[in-house]
Amino acid sequence: MNVIWLSGKKYIFLRGDRDLKHTIQVHMTNSCNLKCEYCYIKQNSLSLTQDVLEQQLAKVKELSYMLSGCDCEYDVTYFGGEPLLKIDNVLKFDEYICDNFDVCHKFMQTNGMLLTKAIKEKLDDRKINIGISCDGCNDPNHKEVERLYREKIIHMHPKMMVDGYNVGSLMENIKYFFDMAIRTQCRDFYIDASFVKDKVWNKKSLEILKTQLDELNDFILWVYKNYNYYLKIGFLDRVLQNIIKGKRDFICFAGSTGFSITPTGVIYPCSRFYSANEYPLYDSNRNEFFYDNIDFIKKNNITKNEKCNECAINKYCNQGCYYSQIKNGGIIDEYCEVQKIAFHKVTELYKKFRKFYNIDITRM
Repeated sequence: MNVIWLSGKKYIFLRGDRDLKHTIQVHMTNSCNLKCEYCYIKQNSLSLTQDVLEQQLAKVKELSYMLSGCDCEYDVTYFGGEPLLKIDNVLKFDEYICDNFDVCHKFMQTNGMLLTKAIKEKLDDRKINIGISCDGCNDPNHKEVERLYREKIIHMHPKMMVDGYNVGSLMENIKYFFDMAIRTQCRDFYIDASFVKDKVWNKKSLEILKTQLDELNDFILWVYKNYNYYLKIGFLDRVLQNIIKGKRDFICFAGSTGFSITPTGVIYPCSRFYSANEYPLYDSNRNEFFYDNIDFIKKNNITKNEKCNECAINKYCNQGCYYSQIKNGGIIDEYCEVQKIAFHKVTELYKKFRKFYNIDITRM
């Protein structure tokens, strides 16, 4: 048990893991050069400045102790809006952060529209990895993304979001990225598809999901047979990892092992909380910690839930998005069904690989 006194308050921690990493989301700007319908960031001209960044970072280590009982390595994610609109500040802020914190990994999430070879080289110099958001062949940036892959400016790891509205296009989009990989002779590719964890699913979309995942399993087997390549898909890979390692103690990093630095000078549990202006953790404008919010976020960001006790995948499921659960008053039933379907289809895929190829996909 760890007992720590911070700002006159006593914090007791049952966790003794000194190797725990934290994630710092750095919101560079609320502006973006696209207007995607599903984006939850409220677009405006507000951008992060050096002074506002430093004021929040001054309390990051203290906040880390309050939330998890340790201050150790940090992963840093540069976020937006569109962070490449502020590329000079990204490079400058990254140098400052690395001078003041023990940073392990760095990452930027971008739509790729402004990415060039020269900018990529600058990000490489700072060892900032790049993730490209693109849901598939109907996204407004898909031509630019294809150019980036074709010219081999970045590795092909598209971030693709799947919800109850676009689930019918899941296979169309996966095949689009696969065909792109074949055309560009890219063997090192990974389709980081994720399910939206909000209340955006219904009975009809869940039935469509089952059909799409049946087709996906057949397609993965076909790809292996014809290309000797195991096609990794984000949500399937994460299900496998959870089956192997079990679920986390916490739902997600929000306010547990991470938080968001924002242009307003206020630290929030994650970007979802920031966009909704809910549950702030620290306000650098007033040098004020919100202790009630910190205690609430810590207490409730857990994966032990009576509702899940009898569920067949209780040992493996992280339960989705913490913010969505708070807004909906608990676990979202429809998203539970998404997870159950995904776990069932992964089990089927595992059995087929063992039957037809004598291969254990948990080791691939």
